[in-house]
Amino acid sequence: MKSLISKRVITSAILASSILFNHSSVFASEFNISSVTEIDLSNGEITGENVEFKLILPNKWTDFIISYREELNGNPKLLEKINFNYRPVDKISKPIALMDFYIFNKNVLDDNYFDYNENLEVVLETNDHIFATALTNSINIENENDNELYGNLVDDFKKSSFYNEFIKLPQGTESLDRMTLTIDDEKLLGRNILKLDDGVFIPLRKSCEYLGFKVLWSAIGNRINITNDDINFSFRVSDDANSVGFTSINHKGTTYVDTLFFSNILNYEVDTDEKYNITIIT
Repeated sequence: MKSLISKRVITSAILASSILFNHSSVFASEFNISSVTEIDLSNGEITGENVEFKLILPNKWTDFIISYREELNGNPKLLEKINFNYRPVDKISKPIALMDFYIFNKNVLDDNYFDYNENLEVVLETNDHIFATALTNSINIENENDNELYGNLVDDFKKSSFYNEFIKLPQGTESLDRMTLTIDDEKLLGRNILKLDDGVFIPLRKSCEYLGFKVLWSAIGNRINITNDDINFSFRVSDDANSVGFTSINHKGTTYVDTLFFSNILNYEVDTDEKYNITIIT
């Protein structure tokens, strides 16, 4: 399962000095990286080395992507790590970080691992592996062409539907069904449904920001404020569900709400099926 790669092997330190990072490396301290190899993208594919899979790059990307594979020193949790970076049109300016792509060994991973690594988004699961990404933060590039192209690439990486074509598993390997949150026909990346004994909950900030709301937390009164052009709503996680019309909880530092928040407060149509997949229609 060897990938077509160039002969250019560089150290992590050299890579860090040659790329403009606008998001932090998720696992710099947890996983020891021995070297970094630039991947040859001339055939539009990346093939796994430690896990059998292929990544199929859209044709429109090939002129604007530089990718590196980080060689890992024997940690059983993380099996593959691949970096994707945007190459500016002038071919001279520093590449800009787009996304880190990870494949984890599901059999040795703690069940709560992703609860404590919130910048990771799970995009696909099989019986043995979890595929996840760490997406870039927003950045404004001075060159207008670069700014538009870069933004388009970031938007692609944020779409759950994109990964259906991007990740190709070997024949006979199936992705596992998991509870999903869909907003207006687009499935949100990651594990977005929290099922507890007392109900099913959705992460407030992530879902509301996707819907275009601003979400602010104030230490004064420990209040959360949700606003857009039409709605200005404030509440406390400790508020009684009967008084505000929905249930909210704090789970491992993240605020979750039940579906009544979206139907009663935001006036959206919400559907939950028998497998606890939730669909919000605005």
